[in-house]
Amino acid sequence: MNDYKKDFSWKGVVILLVILIVVSIIAFVLSSIESFVAGVFVVFIGLVLSFFRDDMKRFLGLARETEDLQPIVFDEADHLRKLEKAITKGREKVEKIVSKFQAAEKSDKQQKMAREIVERTTALIATIDQVKSYAIQVRDNNLQQHFDEISKEISEIRERYQNISLEKNTE
Repeated sequence: MNDYKKDFSWKGVVILLVILIVVSIIAFVLSSIESFVAGVFVVFIGLVLSFFRDDMKRFLGLARETEDLQPIVFDEADHLRKLEKAITKGREKVEKIVSKFQAAEKSDKQQKMAREIVERTTALIATIDQVKSYAIQVRDNNLQQHFDEISKEISEIRERYQNISLEKNTE
């Protein structure tokens, strides 16, 4: 929650009215010459004013230079659990595809499966790297070593099926 209290300021209202009056006078003068140009001018000035309204408030002293921003806080333990769950599911999917690969007899089907294994293991390694970086941040060596072992295992599987996929392409 932001405790920044929005204050009503007569200074801001007066300045806004002055700007509005000046733009209206210029638009009226231009409308006697060409009404289309006046319309374009008013729309352009309105766009500029809306685009720079925060800067104008700061320039006029109606707003703070920087507001107090609350950092986004999420439950790290919950996030870690979700990542671990995703890794577990990913490993199960890779194991299923590996077993299907071993049961398949057609080389084209095996080549597709080998590519899918490589894709899934690459995504899995990225997720594992997230957990390892979290473990490094919190200085949990056991967690880091555990996911290092898993990462090595997944990398070996990826390399093996990447080589198989490449061998099938060269034949």
